[in-house]
Amino acid sequence: MAYFKQALPSRREVGNRSGEGKTLNGLGLCYMHMQQPALAAAYFRQSLSVRRALGEGRRQIRTLNNLGLCYIDLNRYDAALACFLVARALCENVLVLEDDPQKYVELTQGNIDGLDKKVGEEKFAALLAHVEPIAQQMVEGALREQE
Repeated sequence: MAYFKQALPSRREVGNRSGEGKTLNGLGLCYMHMQQPALAAAYFRQSLSVRRALGEGRRQIRTLNNLGLCYIDLNRYDAALACFLVARALCENVLVLEDDPQKYVELTQGNIDGLDKKVGEEKFAALLAHVEPIAQQMVEGALREQE
């Protein structure tokens, strides 16, 4: 974690936006492993904003999945599902040019399936019906939480 905290100001200072996104994601992972999902989510939201601005589709998918896992830990199942659904849409639209897009599809679908199992089939069906039409807007709202 010390490395990421030291690297972040330097990357911002020199304008290394891709490195900034990677560092923010790394900080999120550190806090996730320390079982501090609220702090982790804050770093993942910042990372996602940077990665979106740069058009880093593959990295957005990873970050959305990480953010969704934090939301599960925070019992924000609707927000988690929104992240996973947006990641899945990116898998379909962005990863056509990737060498091995299947690993991202499997990661995202595995997280969706894990949420389904955690909340139960009936609750998941209701969540899906509610979240699917507004998933993108929910993720946009989550990004505004950092402002």
